[in-house]
Amino acid sequence: MALLVAYVVHALRARITPVIDLRLFRIRSFSAASTLLFLLGGSLFGTMFLVPLYYQQSCGASVLHAGLLLAPRALGSALGLLFVGKLIDRTGAERSLTLTGMAMVTVGTIPYALAGPHTSQLLLGTALFVSGAGIGAVLMTAMTATYRELSAEQMAAATSASRIFQQVGGSFGTVVLAIILQHRLAATHEPSGAFHHAFAWALGLAVLALVPTLLLARRKNPTPDRD
Repeated sequence: MALLVAYVVHALRARITPVIDLRLFRIRSFSAASTLLFLLGGSLFGTMFLVPLYYQQSCGASVLHAGLLLAPRALGSALGLLFVGKLIDRTGAERSLTLTGMAMVTVGTIPYALAGPHTSQLLLGTALFVSGAGIGAVLMTAMTATYRELSAEQMAAATSASRIFQQVGGSFGTVVLAIILQHRLAATHEPSGAFHHAFAWALGLAVLALVPTLLLARRKNPTPDRD
């Protein structure tokens, strides 16, 4: 905590641009987008930690099989990034698209919070695809919103800061969910119930990310479609 306070004092008084320029948080769009990236990173990397463990410990899948079962999320993320980028250019509706993406992440997490050893793999794979598409959509809209109100001189510092927040959020989410899972496993010795509890916390992170999403402003002059 002392080091954090010392850095805040240094960042606000430094004459050169620090690694994380705290003055950027005076800008509403940057603050909202950075908070969103932090929470999304926690949900994304936290569930990436939980899902393969769930398949191995609760469903009896091998390491290779568990890894292959993650493919729907990667496919969904790729499609989300591809199509949402075009929609942003046409509509400028970052907030609406982000809310839709977060809703998809939430819906895609619910089956894992309720799943048992015999839950349909098709259902879980579809849920991963939906959450992956939502994550891709939110990543694109959040990164776009990060630069919405910044000057050219601020963009380099904003890029570093937003990337750091996403990575720190991912570490934070993974650690929190790992501790929760370990605690529940030690208390109950029943994998399904422990994973239900951990995924419920991951669902809470996704729901919490709706708060900064509401602070994202809609772009007033979207780029017209010239195709």
